[in-house]
Amino acid sequence: MSSGDDAYLRAMQDRRRKQLQRMADAAEGMANTAEASARVHDQMAHPAAAEHAARERMLAAAERDAAEALRAGELPSQASREAIRASGSALDGLGTADREPDKRDTERQ
Repeated sequence: MSSGDDAYLRAMQDRRRKQLQRMADAAEGMANTAEASARVHDQMAHPAAAEHAARERMLAAAERDAAEALRAGELPSQASREAIRASGSALDGLGTADREPDKRDTERQ
């Protein structure tokens, strides 16, 4: 490999590392938001609030797992991706419209 090829490869690896770090930071932020939402729902008297809080905690855990994987330079596990999708697909009884399950193939992306 020439020195130009080496420099290009290093630049691409650095770019990938930075992208993964940004995605990990975003996942950690989403986890923090979900956990804060769960704490709010814990204090609500609405019948569906406890279920919503549990779903938010599941999302927070999955987002933290995803952040950890991304920081290690890996893709989040299938279980984490499924938990993240599932956290937004159930009716929460607090005004969320009925949603169709997300059937996108994330393996190809």
